[in-house]
Amino acid sequence: MTTTDDRTTAAAVDPGPLIKLTIADCAAKVLHSAVALGVFGALADGPADADQVAAATGLHERMAPDFLDALAGLGLLERTGDRYGNSPLAEAYLVPGTATYLGGFVELTNETLYGTWGRLTEALTTGPRSTSTPTRAASSATGTRTRRR
Repeated sequence: MTTTDDRTTAAAVDPGPLIKLTIADCAAKVLHSAVALGVFGALADGPADADQVAAATGLHERMAPDFLDALAGLGLLERTGDRYGNSPLAEAYLVPGTATYLGGFVELTNETLYGTWGRLTEALTTGPRSTSTPTRAASSATGTRTRRR
């Protein structure tokens, strides 16, 4: 049972971290989609407007500005006027063909982890064994092999 004192205490505690945690998967899915569509590669040669990015990536022209603004809000793109460019973080790690490219890892997490974590509540109540392990997923992302023990 909640008392007046409990509500006062709750009002003094910032719910921001809880809200951020609750919607963290949304930000990750925006990143996953951007990598899959090739947004960062399309901007590797410099800034472009939403129509140019849409043409280069297959984004629907109606969805492109909002999607690119979401990426800017996440710190992955920088927007100046109506043009978008890669942020330093995206330039360093999300441009395909670079030595520091981590897009393969981003794609791997989308393919392997989202389905597994999406069934967490069910797994916690039914107890099935996992079919994927973080060690196997990490070795696939880096191209190394791990030895089973």
